[in-house]
Amino acid sequence: MQKSKKRILGIGGLAVVGAITAYAITVPMPDVDAVGSVSGEVNLRVNIFDSVASLDITSPTNGTITLNNNMEIGLFYSQAVKISYTITNTTTGESKNGEYLPAELNGTYALPIDLNANGLGFGRYRFDSSINDGADYASVEFYYIPLKMGTVANAENGDPTVEIEYASTVNSVDIQAYDSSNRPVFSNPINMPITNPGIIGTQIITLPFGDNHVSSGQYTIAAIAKNAAGDVLPSATGIVSSEANYVSPDGPDGPDGPDGPDEPDNPDEPDNPDIPDTDGDQDEVTPDIPKTGGFLAELNMSRFDYLISGLIIFTVATVLAFIVLRKQKNGHKR
Repeated sequence: MQKSKKRILGIGGLAVVGAITAYAITVPMPDVDAVGSVSGEVNLRVNIFDSVASLDITSPTNGTITLNNNMEIGLFYSQAVKISYTITNTTTGESKNGEYLPAELNGTYALPIDLNANGLGFGRYRFDSSINDGADYASVEFYYIPLKMGTVANAENGDPTVEIEYASTVNSVDIQAYDSSNRPVFSNPINMPITNPGIIGTQIITLPFGDNHVSSGQYTIAAIAKNAAGDVLPSATGIVSSEANYVSPDGPDGPDGPDGPDEPDNPDEPDNPDIPDTDGDQDEVTPDIPKTGGFLAELNMSRFDYLISGLIIFTVATVLAFIVLRKQKNGHKR
């Protein structure tokens, strides 16, 4: 009888521990438990090649605008014996033909093309390609231009400051500003010589609005690129321009005008002072406990809590079983 009771209590204790342990295993672990996890992003690309001849262009994408004459066309091909291509400057009509013979049937290739060679030059481009004499086709369109204009800022005196990005063949840039009625601000365009010609670069110029007594208002800043011979370099995307909001120092809203800016605030009186905690209590930080949705979810216990609880219950059950058996044994001796 004693052995039977002891066996029953032991099995019951193990069952309780097993149930709590099983439940703890099903509790989702919070993110903080993932010690040593890699932060950031991992980009994984898997190339799946077709069993038939196919061709795709991975770069550039349609509509890409570049200042770089050294263009690379990214090709992705399957079962390729020969890749033929034609690149055409649709602005001027100039074109170039070529072909690429892959060393392997499946793979990728960055096809280099100099857009300044073979009379191509600036313009809108179309790249057409085919694989194995017409088994598959791929094409892309992009723009090769001489200039880009960044965001127009303002100097300390309010004059517009323009950032110009230029291609390697640009030697100088003519800049003009136009008011809302499309009237030029300067009698002659402002000429900006390129400090380091022959490379792709960036240069900043401040336009002398104040010296020319330009009125406050909205203006369009336009730029034209020229080569070393002084010839205008065409831009297939149209005239490079940006908008500028100019406030004249002498105008009513300028710093020297009657409606200019107010006096600065007293630095000793911050606009948003910190409001102290009047109740004297510190905000408690409660660690996140995963919501499991189980019937023990309301206990707000973590996995470690369940494991410890199971061990405690098993220990208590074992001690109680020992006490009961001890008393029964002593009773039989009497």
